[in-house]
Formats: sequence, C-alpha cells, structure tokens
Amino acid sequence: MNNVHADITNSFHKNIEIIKEQLHHTAELIVRTIRIGETESFDVALLYLDDLVNADVIRDFIITPLFLFQNIKKNDSGPFIDNLASRHIRASSVEIVSYF
Repeated sequence: MNNVHADITNSFHKNIEIIKEQLHHTAELIVRTIRIGETESFDVALLYLDDLVNADVIRDFIITPLFLFQNIKKNDSGPFIDNLASRHIRASSVEIVSYF
C-alpha cells in the first residue's frame, strides 16, 4: 500500500473506487452498500477487510441498526455523517475521516 493520501470527494461511488485502488483491489476488501431512510433515502457504504473483522459484530452492531433506523434526515442537527455515527451505529468507536 502506498502512503499517498486521497481526499474524500462528493461522489459516493468515486470514493469507493479510490479506496479499492488504494488497497490494490484486494479480494479481502468487502464493500457493503445499504440504502437507509424511508421518505428521504441515502446510500451508505460499509467497507472492511474480511479477515480483520468479525462478520457477526459487523452485522449486529452496524448493519442491523442501520436497517432498523428509517427516520434519518440529512437536515437533522449537525453534519449527516456525525449524526449517523453518533446516534445509530452501535460500536465502541467510530472514526470519521476526511482523507484516507
């Protein structure tokens, strides 16, 4: 892996492609896209390296809460990602980054 940082863009799909490129398209990278929300829906992506995580923990504490919470709105107080990370993902630590 190189040490070049890439800024996060406004493009959901471009960000995923940049991460794949940075990790040299490893088969270990799992990309799980999820659409959340009912009246106003958003695509979110969960990316992780398969051998480094417990799939049950990912399912129980990240994916399931995202599916259960359907009333999320972009105009809630604070940035969308901060609201999502602090209120809806049940993990001990969530890190929000602006580059990778």
